[in-house]
Amino acid sequence: MTYSKEANKEIYLIMATKFDQHFLEDKHMLSKIIISSRLKKNETVLEIGPGNGVLTKKILEKAGNVIAVEIDEKFKKDLSKLDGLELHFGNILQIIDSLKFDKVVANIPYSISEPLFKKLFKIKLKKSVLLIGKNFYDLINSKESKLSLIINTFFKIKLIKPVPKECFNPKPRVDSVLISLTMNKSKDKFSKILREFILQDDKKVKNSLIKIFRDNLKMTKNESRAKIISLDINKNILELNVDRLSNKQFYYIVEKIKTIYDLWI
Repeated sequence: MTYSKEANKEIYLIMATKFDQHFLEDKHMLSKIIISSRLKKNETVLEIGPGNGVLTKKILEKAGNVIAVEIDEKFKKDLSKLDGLELHFGNILQIIDSLKFDKVVANIPYSISEPLFKKLFKIKLKKSVLLIGKNFYDLINSKESKLSLIINTFFKIKLIKPVPKECFNPKPRVDSVLISLTMNKSKDKFSKILREFILQDDKKVKNSLIKIFRDNLKMTKNESRAKIISLDINKNILELNVDRLSNKQFYYIVEKIKTIYDLWI
């Protein structure tokens, strides 16, 4: 069966948007990504969502090793032609923990922005250069967002350049920004404690606090429990997993931790 040019365009649009795919076509912006990434031949770079490989080819020219993870197997033919590419098909959120790399350079699917960032702050990376949605960028820079405090605790975020929606095909609904992430290596004790608390995202708040008090204040388990009682923390919040805290609840616990920290120093 053959289709008209317009029908083919519509089919492509449906297939592309199925996986939240918006392909960067602006040559100036592609070059800006590569320049900003400062790739070296002794580095392994992860690209997420390479699509038809336009950015991938440019990364391969600069980096020693390139790993690409693509969810849509319709690009297998194009990507398999690229020499030196370690290619995986599947969901990056399920694969990333098994991969070893130094940098991430990608035009990420915007629908996975938050869970992907939560994966990245658990990995020690030299640098990430990412195209993200403008709305998500505003969220991680908001003073009222739990995610903003979490991301900025682990990363230094630098805005490289705004990217209008016209740079993509198909055109997304929102504008984008190009950013770089480097690890926040602040060594002050409160930042260290906060990172420890966040990284225990699968533990109950009370258990996370007990571990923090034992490790940093050298309290016994019983002393830690007594300290938590003295802080008069809502019992329901103590039973929640760290990653289930609302914005308000998260900042509430952070303030309680800071109370102990201020007494400690």
